[in-house]
Amino acid sequence: MNCVTGTTVDTRLAGAAYVESLDTLVVKFVDGRVYAVPLTELEGRDATPVTGVALGSDGYAVVLQQESGNRLEIPWDLVLYHAEPRYPFHKLGGIAAGGAPDRQEIGNRVRLERLKRNWTLADLSAHTGLKIPNLSRLERGRHLPSLDTLEKVAGAFGLPVVALVATPGVTSVTHLT
Repeated sequence: MNCVTGTTVDTRLAGAAYVESLDTLVVKFVDGRVYAVPLTELEGRDATPVTGVALGSDGYAVVLQQESGNRLEIPWDLVLYHAEPRYPFHKLGGIAAGGAPDRQEIGNRVRLERLKRNWTLADLSAHTGLKIPNLSRLERGRHLPSLDTLEKVAGAFGLPVVALVATPGVTSVTHLT
């Protein structure tokens, strides 16, 4: 369950289909909500045709297969990011437009910390358990991460979460016990 517009909704997926004539992925959530996401909005796709669409084994993502062998995993939150304007993290604003930490600044800090360690995205993925496309979106400011994601990334770097999200000018953190 996740909070969207102040109500609790089920984020599990019930089904998905690809509409070739519109080059669009249609996703249905267990609670009945249906969204259409143009595949031009999704990163990581190549120019070959879509050959299959299925739900991920956990029911929280759609797996899109392409003729080239390319495989995209599209999590529920990415669907809402592109298709649900009331979703707090929607691409056109949501929470980020209302004063939450700036997603671009967070992404820049994550990239800087990764590069300081000479890590690739694959290295960071191995340390966090997060998928490379999700980390790439995070670093480019295309997604405002959840606290869980921030904890995994900060933990991989050996930093407190505040080091990734603090307002510029905050130079130290006091841990209370």
